[in-house]
Amino acid sequence: MDTRSRKSFWERFAYKELSKIGPGTDDPLERLSKQELGSIRQIRLRTLTKAALAGATGVIVLYTPYYLFGESLFPIRQLHLPFTEKIIDIEYEYYGYSLILVLIEIWYLNLLNIKSVAKIARACGFPDEINEDYENNLSALIAVGLEKKHKQLQSIGINPYMGLSQWKLFAYQIAIRFKALLTNILFKMLISRLLGRYVLRAVIDLVGIPVYAFWNAYASSVIIREALVRIMAPPLIKKFVDQIYAVHNQNDDIKQIVYDSLQSISVSKRSYHYNHFLLSISLLNKFDIPVKENPYFIDDFHDYMRNADQDVKNAYSKVLVFGIIIDGKVSKREIILLEKMKAENIVPYTIDEIRNWATDFDAGRGLDSFIYK
Repeated sequence: MDTRSRKSFWERFAYKELSKIGPGTDDPLERLSKQELGSIRQIRLRTLTKAALAGATGVIVLYTPYYLFGESLFPIRQLHLPFTEKIIDIEYEYYGYSLILVLIEIWYLNLLNIKSVAKIARACGFPDEINEDYENNLSALIAVGLEKKHKQLQSIGINPYMGLSQWKLFAYQIAIRFKALLTNILFKMLISRLLGRYVLRAVIDLVGIPVYAFWNAYASSVIIREALVRIMAPPLIKKFVDQIYAVHNQNDDIKQIVYDSLQSISVSKRSYHYNHFLLSISLLNKFDIPVKENPYFIDDFHDYMRNADQDVKNAYSKVLVFGIIIDGKVSKREIILLEKMKAENIVPYTIDEIRNWATDFDAGRGLDSFIYK
């Protein structure tokens, strides 16, 4: 039975769009040519413009009939709250209309983002049909278009949320949601304060036009950037793993810290990412380390690394820095961690060096200066 038949409409649509890529190009994927960069810039500009217009149009279409027709189209009804004497005004038709518009906008943005990812993949000739990781790479791009997390790290015992209690994990997940809604509320409060308490509600509501336009464009830009990161990473990961194995395969102590090194990357990121899974499985396979759902981790690994010999430190630093770079984001928290490790003589690289390598990766210039350093 075809497993695609059990997938959602959007998964089937994304599979269809991204399966049209065809054979890969002769250009190395970790380095983007001028032609590829030009095509990507055009795709990004068109996508962000369409996404922003969708957000602005949604606000206009929502509020225009509301203020033109008022209660004749959206009557106000009273609702008696159970177990209380309180009565509140409620607009059922308006809420239903809002929900329909939100669903239409989500549908359109899904379509736009999937097609944009497919166009970028086509411009880069990725994924290559003859590559042995074709299905995994295709699946990773589909996940980007659908804004889904790849959680294969769980299957090999890597947990990015290790050390977080349940309530901290819940708070962490809540904090990264509802950004557009919270921004819109704060923006409306600011406008109300600046223009006075008697400003028309219509003016305050229409302030949401630039807010939702911005967040739609921002969300699409994140997806485009993530697509590029997943396109450029696989050949870099292979090159990196081959090189680190060639240099360190004779040291059994390094083989013992591979799992801990991968866990360090995951914890520093606090998120799942396909590139980290690909790096993890590639390193484990290359060093012939059995994959386990519940691997053993060294107690107080940071203290262990402070006392390790230089060869082990070098190998660990290489894996850690590469893993931090390879998802396209180097956060402030990671910079603080790396500065601490630099001060403790665990990581030999300066923050400026790491930032320059991250910039090279983002710009499609490859990472040879780091891999062969």
